[in-house]
Amino acid sequence: MRSNAQQTSQDIKELRAEVERLGQMVKKTARHATEDASNVIGLDTDELRQMAKTAGKSARRYISQKQRQANELYHDAEDTISDHPLRAVGLAALSGIVLGALLGRR
Repeated sequence: MRSNAQQTSQDIKELRAEVERLGQMVKKTARHATEDASNVIGLDTDELRQMAKTAGKSARRYISQKQRQANELYHDAEDTISDHPLRAVGLAALSGIVLGALLGRR
């Protein structure tokens, strides 16, 4: 059975991999969209590429910021669990009981 910290760590790793895959998809889609838009509206391809590049940089900054925030939350939770292990176990048990009760009503 995995601990919450291990599960959270695995979730963060999976999220990072998914973000990377999405970034690659966005990059590929932007490249195709730039070429298509250039052909349709007659704008300079380089200008459209620059616009897409700027949008990509903004997206990467946003994603990076959110990754840092997720890491900070993870480490804060890890520290809290280390500092108060009994409270963490009690909270986990209570959460399980509440979740079980809610799911049992269906």
